[in-house]
Amino acid sequence: MLVVGVLAGASACSPDVSESDARDGGPAAGAASTPPSPEPEAPVLSAGEWKVRKVVIEDRVDGLKGPGAGEEVRDLMLRIARDHTFNERSFVHDGKKGRAESTRWMLSARRDMTADAARDWTSTVKTYFREKKADGTEAWNDMMSWTTYGMYDKAMRPTDPTVPLMFDRTVKSLDIDLSTDGRVWVTMKTGARFNFVNKGTPAVSRADRTQEFWLKEVDGQWKVDGWNGTVEFALEKD
Repeated sequence: MLVVGVLAGASACSPDVSESDARDGGPAAGAASTPPSPEPEAPVLSAGEWKVRKVVIEDRVDGLKGPGAGEEVRDLMLRIARDHTFNERSFVHDGKKGRAESTRWMLSARRDMTADAARDWTSTVKTYFREKKADGTEAWNDMMSWTTYGMYDKAMRPTDPTVPLMFDRTVKSLDIDLSTDGRVWVTMKTGARFNFVNKGTPAVSRADRTQEFWLKEVDGQWKVDGWNGTVEFALEKD
């Protein structure tokens, strides 16, 4: 159980574009600020609804990729945040059946990936589950760049069934632009809080995640072609 610490440099699917050179010529003039879309429907279990604070779509995205492209990417990224970034299905489920269900859930992320990205993700997931001690390995880092699988084991879950495992799930910012190679470039910052049992005492941990995504249009749909991400955890004090 990772409660306090920093995961740095986690990456997946070779994005080939660094944050420092991702923008082509700097921010576009007259960048538009688009109001957040409605909060995602059907909150997962007892985690509560997502909050969306700020979404910015640069004008040139729609100008070069077609009217409405930025909004389509926004909707996709908000769904990815809801489905995988902080999702209660990312907790360890006991036994062989739970492991199989977790594997299927993580592989379901491939529906939003290009063929190359999906192939790399499949390798990551299968490698992760083959490893006897996954924490700290390359596969674990790659997994944590997309989700937070393995946050809990059975002993660390709250004993009170009315207490949510996670809450205050928030998209703090979502910026949509173009990278120098023409792909759509997204930076997303999200956060959540976790209830757990720390050495027999109820506790709360805060997680803050920063991710970059590179997207391509495939058969009329936007797909994630590469990404990287970091997540920081901190134990909240009374």
